[in-house]
Amino acid sequence: MENSPPGMLDYEPLIREAGECSIEGLISFLAEELPYVWRDAYIQMTQRATEIVRMQRGSFEYIYDDYATLEAKGVVPYGPDAEARLVVVMGSV
Repeated sequence: MENSPPGMLDYEPLIREAGECSIEGLISFLAEELPYVWRDAYIQMTQRATEIVRMQRGSFEYIYDDYATLEAKGVVPYGPDAEARLVVVMGSV
């Protein structure tokens, strides 16, 4: 989307990429593709280094920015205001 703020998502191209398929096919396609779309949007929005982690717990997947790992490895200096950020959670009950 032209002139959109960083990280703004337009889902229409992704839906078109999925093509004509069943709802189950669309869900499967989106479950595979959306984590990467959301990660890329998050990276566009943030001004800092990132350590993106995907973690499965039950039927949910958590994608977060584990900034403390970068601090612990010495990749970035310790900052009292920097902390891990939840990027997205997806799943079903």
